[in-house]
Amino acid sequence: MNIKNCFFFLIVLSACSLKVILLLLERSEVQKLSTWIPGKLYINSDNLKSWLHQNLGRFFEGRQLSAETDMDTSEVGNPVLLSRNFTVKCYNTIKCIHNNSGYDQDLVHMEMPAQINRMQSSNKILTAMETKSILPEEDEPNLKKILQSYDKQFKNQSVDKYNPEGVVYQKRKFHGKLTQQAALCQVKKKLPSMMGYDTTPFKEMGISKYFPGRNIYEKYNYSRCAVVLSSFYMNETGFGDEIDSHEAVLRLNDAPTVGYEKSVGRKTTIRLLNSKCFNDSTFINDIEAMFVNTTLVTWKSGPYNGNLYKWYQRESVKELLAKYIRWRMVQPSQDFYVINPTSLWDIWDDIMYFNKGKPIKKIVPSSGFTGLLMMLGLCDKVDVYGFGINDVSSCHYYDKPGCNSASKRWHPLQEKAIMAAMHDGPISDLDKHVVTVNGFKHINCNGT
Repeated sequence: MNIKNCFFFLIVLSACSLKVILLLLERSEVQKLSTWIPGKLYINSDNLKSWLHQNLGRFFEGRQLSAETDMDTSEVGNPVLLSRNFTVKCYNTIKCIHNNSGYDQDLVHMEMPAQINRMQSSNKILTAMETKSILPEEDEPNLKKILQSYDKQFKNQSVDKYNPEGVVYQKRKFHGKLTQQAALCQVKKKLPSMMGYDTTPFKEMGISKYFPGRNIYEKYNYSRCAVVLSSFYMNETGFGDEIDSHEAVLRLNDAPTVGYEKSVGRKTTIRLLNSKCFNDSTFINDIEAMFVNTTLVTWKSGPYNGNLYKWYQRESVKELLAKYIRWRMVQPSQDFYVINPTSLWDIWDDIMYFNKGKPIKKIVPSSGFTGLLMMLGLCDKVDVYGFGINDVSSCHYYDKPGCNSASKRWHPLQEKAIMAAMHDGPISDLDKHVVTVNGFKHINCNGT
């Protein structure tokens, strides 16, 4: 055995010892040792590095799992695991190609329960190792100066219980008829934007390296897409096969497909999660198959003036980002985006721009409306299922009997009027609770 292989053997032996100790600390994990300790340690160097990378990478300096994914690895990660002669490319299908060994390991064929079990075990071990927040401390003098300078760029907000985000709309209002062209050209200007490597102040705080490096609008391009809303209108629709025929399907939060396939279909390409769903204590510990092998996008409302540092200082946001980073360490190959909360208020401004009736609630748009706009930036054409211009109930198709719909009206209802105005299909489709909208790339707004 040469020196190089001896070195790798010592690494895996030390890491396995640490892993065994951590697992024994949690009695519930004792029976899961077989999922963590490889059955054969006499594998070749390439396979050993692969196993180290996939299973033990998070225990090394920087806690970086991925060698070549959307996550930035320039400043973190074990130099041995990220050596030049070993690269792993992971795609959204969770197919990993080991370049130097010449073989493919397609994890799509792995049993889903085993993959979920691995994610659950990974998160519990990460939680056991982290007694404090995994976000970087803000005690460096230079960082404090940067954050203070950033904070001073924003005016003080006047907030109260009726206006917790300090909303002050002082922009012009639309005068005229709400046409399809007017609606599309207005909302086209303000797609939901994603956090990235260069997002301030998270870049300076060392957090942005966990955000995907490639913008979702640059990475994906679909022909015809479906947005499946969770409204009670989806009950017994028979749209399942039609929905599954789309190239990409977006679903909201934890809306299920199992048991509802005939109405809502089976296919899921993107799942848009509000912070309440993602911050749920059971989200990571009790992972369901619906959150695996899909692109995830999450969002949480922030200050109207766009101060992301004030947003980050909220405990609920720190909890959200801590869970997000933990998920990214466990599933680095899975595309997972965080919407910049400032862009949600830009969308709200568009709703306010067209509003001529009652005052709009000072609450960001719904996941459904946000998801539609996001898909309009990704797709040539989008079909929205479950739309209702005058909802008689805000219950979901999967809610149990006795749902209290009166307590669930949160978001501006005026967004529905804009969705109806953008419709580019037969009027009879609206009666079927279906809206069809042309993608932004095909909308000509010259002179608008």
